[in-house]
Amino acid sequence: MRPRVLLLDDDDLVRALIVFAIEDMDIELVECTSVAQAMERMRAAPVQLLLTDLMMPGESGISFIGRLVDEPALAASVRIVVFSAGLTQDMREQLAPLPIWRLLSKPASISAIRNCVEEGLAGLAPVAQDPSPVVTATPSSAQTDQIARTYFDGDRDLSDSYRQTCLRQFPADIQAGDAAAAHVDLAALRRLAHDLKSVMQILGHDALAAQARALEAAAAAPDIATAVRGWASLRAGLAQ
Repeated sequence: MRPRVLLLDDDDLVRALIVFAIEDMDIELVECTSVAQAMERMRAAPVQLLLTDLMMPGESGISFIGRLVDEPALAASVRIVVFSAGLTQDMREQLAPLPIWRLLSKPASISAIRNCVEEGLAGLAPVAQDPSPVVTATPSSAQTDQIARTYFDGDRDLSDSYRQTCLRQFPADIQAGDAAAAHVDLAALRRLAHDLKSVMQILGHDALAAQARALEAAAAAPDIATAVRGWASLRAGLAQ
């Protein structure tokens, strides 16, 4: 499925310029003129790239981004580009804590707009209409024996007990991660990822351990957009 790009701007001429810049790209462009409309469209289907203005009648672009932060499942799946003529130093400082991937000043050339969209979509896998949750395979009996030998001196009962303790802890970890992502608390996400990378390694979930390491690195960078997306990915594995 083609990647979806959502464009939020109340100015018809600005939207026309962006459409002209990217109309030949293999994407699905969703045009919106209000925050309410944009939220409705984002909840209806996944979006990979969002271009939003800041100053609009009614609810502002900053308010829109704040609403996305309050819904981590939406914020984690999208790279946010702020396209505005009001990017003063004060405004940039106000936007700094938010999970914004790039700032693009108006007016911008056709090539700058196109390059921004191409780079924003680069490396992102197409989003399915109804994405399936990440399924994490339970370690085999042989793997479980290996885990017991490696980390628990061969005591299979102790290994199993530790696994059950972890499973009981994961809902609390998910709650903590959701709160950290919602408030863009990268320090909290980094601490959680640091702990989970070792836990997942011990439990034999190498893929989830790798996701936790990547999340820790993104939070330390700091790379807000990658960290929030990384948490969504790791969260899906924990939920399984």
